[in-house]
Amino acid sequence: MNRTMKATLIVTVFLTAITPHLALAKAKKKSPEKERAKSTQTTAHYPAKSFDFAANNVTFSNSQLEQHTKLYQGYVKKRNEIEESLKTVDRSNVANITYSPFRALKIAETFAHNGSILHELYFQNLGTGTQPGKQTLELINKNFGSLEKFKEDVIACASCSRGWVVTGYCLDDHSVHNYVLDAHNQTVPVLVVPLLVIDIYEHAYMIDYGIDRAQYLKDMWENINWDVVEQRVEKWLKKLQ
Repeated sequence: MNRTMKATLIVTVFLTAITPHLALAKAKKKSPEKERAKSTQTTAHYPAKSFDFAANNVTFSNSQLEQHTKLYQGYVKKRNEIEESLKTVDRSNVANITYSPFRALKIAETFAHNGSILHELYFQNLGTGTQPGKQTLELINKNFGSLEKFKEDVIACASCSRGWVVTGYCLDDHSVHNYVLDAHNQTVPVLVVPLLVIDIYEHAYMIDYGIDRAQYLKDMWENINWDVVEQRVEKWLKKLQ
């Protein structure tokens, strides 16, 4: 056997001998992040809700409602993904306020969280054929003077909003206000119980109305399910007042 053949044989034997050890070492060198991800892996715990628009006689088109619902489902999906990602995200650079993966996820967390809930509240308070309940009307009259004055304020807020209008009961001053939100997680009032939520983003009406926001708002007023608003007053405010 010549020198070349001997050298080849030695190398082959050496590689065969150390390959199992290399594989074992690689297996032991798994990153803590991957191990933690495996140990904390869970299924999405926040499910997307369904809404029976037909039963509530909502007058917006099926296409508008279907596309809007798909958008909402996307928020729910991202809400769950963000929650899972926060369990394993790198926190070694959290003190950098310009950017860190942890900071980015925490900002996105409020956007997806509020985006999910605001859409649910909006969809739930859609419906026709109802009138303001006794308790709702009492709150409106006390804080706005009349239903007509309340409507004027809601439409004014909706006309200038870039995202949402939330009619909410403030636990601080014990009054009802119409709040303007420019985004899911911007200008959101604290210590406020939502009673009526209206989506003002273009996606809420573009299919049916194009850019005619005024007509959407006119029809939106006719699509308020006042029974749901009354239920929120009964369920949430009675326990707090």
